[in-house]
Amino acid sequence: MDRRSFLVRTGLVMGPGAFAGSIVPTALAEEAADLSDWKVVRDQFDYTRDKINMAQLLVASPPKPVRDAMEKHMRGMIENPVSYLMENWQSGDVAVRQAASEYMAVAPEDIALTASTTMGLGILLGGLAIRSNQEILATTHDHPVTDTTLRYRSQATGAPYRQIELYQDATTATADAMVDTLAKAIRLETRIIVVTYVHSSSGMKLPIRAMAEAVERANAGRSIDDRAIFCVDGVHGFGVENVTMEDLGCDFFVAGTHKWILGPCGTGLFWGKHELWDLTHPTIAGADERFREWFEGKDISHYRSGGFLSPFGNPAFVLRWPVAEAFRFHLSIGKARIEQRIHGFARQLKEGMAKMPRVILRTPMAEALSGALVCFDVEGMKPDEVVAALAKKDIIATGTPYRVRYARLTPGLLNSEEEIETTLRAVSELKA
Repeated sequence: MDRRSFLVRTGLVMGPGAFAGSIVPTALAEEAADLSDWKVVRDQFDYTRDKINMAQLLVASPPKPVRDAMEKHMRGMIENPVSYLMENWQSGDVAVRQAASEYMAVAPEDIALTASTTMGLGILLGGLAIRSNQEILATTHDHPVTDTTLRYRSQATGAPYRQIELYQDATTATADAMVDTLAKAIRLETRIIVVTYVHSSSGMKLPIRAMAEAVERANAGRSIDDRAIFCVDGVHGFGVENVTMEDLGCDFFVAGTHKWILGPCGTGLFWGKHELWDLTHPTIAGADERFREWFEGKDISHYRSGGFLSPFGNPAFVLRWPVAEAFRFHLSIGKARIEQRIHGFARQLKEGMAKMPRVILRTPMAEALSGALVCFDVEGMKPDEVVAALAKKDIIATGTPYRVRYARLTPGLLNSEEEIETTLRAVSELKA
């Protein structure tokens, strides 16, 4: 039996809205927890308390609503995979995009679902329209994944790839200077511009809105085929900062959802302005509800949307669909409260370490230029030695895996004020 016959006979060729009510928010199945209490919020995580997790930038411990959804979908796929897939194939992705759209304040159809920030960057940057006489512009502060993806794109298209340095020392950088540096670097031939919202190498948070306005000024008078396209790797701000896509003003935004959003490992998304989807060229088959037209013999290659940029096939649905609960969890707590809580922890760390004579902060003190990542040095110790020494005190820290290395603490909703104080005491006691 060929693929088309299988899908037709099993009912997987579905029209819009088919099985739309199959997935119900997990929170409706039981009385919702009172998330106004931070202790109750912490109790939603089944994370061992024998260590203090100060490395929450890497991968999340999903809260209870997400775990419940993971268990539900896994059980369904184990007990009767074909029927469960038929019942949830469309409604599951729709539920995730709808929850994400509420969190981001955008249209659901402008969200593509992926497995990671890396995948999102690959799909987006690998398919943006660019000519060989145009150029790609990025910074020296981006993740190696971004750099490698852009180098691949440059090699494939012949478009030159150029990087700029926005600052030398994150602690002395200013928003105006960084925006001015970017603005001056934009040329008539600049087509794709990529920056990182929060730098995992230093904790610097870029003034994305001001940068977007600088790009908009550079685009004045340009045609759609010549405009600069402003893309943001937003993973370390997504789930921390109380912003919407309109607040940021960028053209495309890419992020994983298994870090600060608290979704399962192996999930992510990216968003694009509705009027700019035509500038994308899919490099892997994707599908939204219009995919059924292919089975009817119609040409669907001209469609552009978040659905058509979401890879088709059989992704890890049991991980993807619970992401809807992760977004609902954030919204139930309140984005403003989450930002205040996590920024408060980061401020507590920075202010405490600033008083320590042997500690050198590498992250800006100002909250406008920093988020949840706190990078630092301890005199007489290498970053890896700092991480190892803290691990002996049951505190999980990380080091920045870049050319210039620092020790790094990244608090989140798993933590408490007492844990931050315990961490500060441990740092103050470090000896070379």
